[in-house]
Amino acid sequence: MATITKSVNINRPPDEVFAYLDDLNKHPEWQPQIESRRIVTEGPTRVGTEVDDTRVVGGGRKVPMRWKVTEHDPAGRRSAFETIESKMIKPSGVISVAQAGEGSEVTFEFTTNPFGFGWLMAPLINRDVAKTVTENLGRLKENLERS
Repeated sequence: MATITKSVNINRPPDEVFAYLDDLNKHPEWQPQIESRRIVTEGPTRVGTEVDDTRVVGGGRKVPMRWKVTEHDPAGRRSAFETIESKMIKPSGVISVAQAGEGSEVTFEFTTNPFGFGWLMAPLINRDVAKTVTENLGRLKENLERS
């Protein structure tokens, strides 16, 4: 198990940034590895919301996964998730948005939680995840500062 923590400063108010992150349909805009997404639970994002994703990972492999929201605090601008169904790793994570000067600091903590053959691949998976999280946060910043 490894936890990767990355942050980015965004020149937008924290509430605006969290609102964008809270819209699960917008995630493919800044996470291009999401090939398809289906929000299983109807209604606004809340604890218990479940999502089915197909992600393209290392070498173009398509990985289906189902995850759920485990913490949702819009007032505190914090949300957490855990993977329910996946192969080799069951990621979990926390994303938070804090005031940073006149803008925001977004921090993403991502824990890989390998299992089965995932333990053998853990060093490669962790390196790939760290790179992907950094790139995704960069896209998040670009998208929000452009709008």
